Order: sequence, then C-alpha cells, then structure tokens
Amino acid sequence: MKNTEKKVKKFRCWGCGSLATIKWGKQFDKQRFKCKKCGILSTRSNVGVSKKNSEIWFREWVVGKQTFSQLSNKSGYSERTLKCMFYSYLERYPEWKIVKRERINLLKRALPNMFHYLDNPHIPKTTNALESFFGHLKQNVSLHRGLSKEHYKNYIKWYLFYKSNEK
Repeated sequence: MKNTEKKVKKFRCWGCGSLATIKWGKQFDKQRFKCKKCGILSTRSNVGVSKKNSEIWFREWVVGKQTFSQLSNKSGYSERTLKCMFYSYLERYPEWKIVKRERINLLKRALPNMFHYLDNPHIPKTTNALESFFGHLKQNVSLHRGLSKEHYKNYIKWYLFYKSNEK
C-alpha cells in the first residue's frame, strides 16, 4: 500500500449488514451514512453495531479462511487492532452447557433404541462427510499457525460453534 493512500474504515449498515454505504450529510456533528441496498440512514456512533461488526470480522477470520492483512484491507481496521479484537474473543469461548440431570435423562431415553438397525435414506453410508469436515478444520487451523496453545484450543471451539450454527 502506498504511503499516500489512506485506509478508509468501512461502515456496515445495521439493517441489512451491507458494506455498500455512502456518506449522506451530517447530523449533530456526526457523519451520516446511507445504505445503497436498503436506504437506511445511520451514524457511526452505535456501539452495538461496531460490536456486531467485530464479531462478523472475527467469524470471517475463523471460518472464512481470511488472514489479518486481508481483513485489514476489507474492514479498514489495522492488523494490530484486529489481532487485539480477535485475541479478546479467543480469551473467552462459547460454551455448550448441559445440565447433569439432562444428560442422565438423555441417556435413559436413548438406551432402548441405541442398537437398532436403521434403514433411513438420510443417514450417510460412509464417513466421507466427517472426514471432509476434519480436513477443512485442519486447513483452517494451518492458516492460523502461531496461536498459543490456549488460543488454539479456543479457536477450534469457535470454529465448531460457528459451523454447528450454519444452516
């Protein structure tokens, strides 16, 4: 990047999530933006939107195979800011909580039907999909080498969390 070029931080629409926004005057000395897709007018000072944006960039880093420099070019944040944001996400991780009583009930309900032959066309006959999933996980992890052991574990937890919530 040339020294004369200035990085412009992209503004994401809070309504549709689009980055296609343009400056649209000022209101109370704050820059207003208009979304080209949905037409919503908004300002940059919304904390909830900036938190949502950082989560979107974090998700891109975890699942989207994006490097810090690629995300820096897209988002307008510096690589150092992105690292600080993402490492704060890696300090905490998503937890799936199952209450002990639910585990016991789940097991009791599953035991009678655990070893039956199932003729269901929706159940795969091979483990290819599972092997493919772990292949993609290995590929994503190899892109982010250099993480500490604790961040590495939390990265995998975030990856599994995002992948399990995909439609």
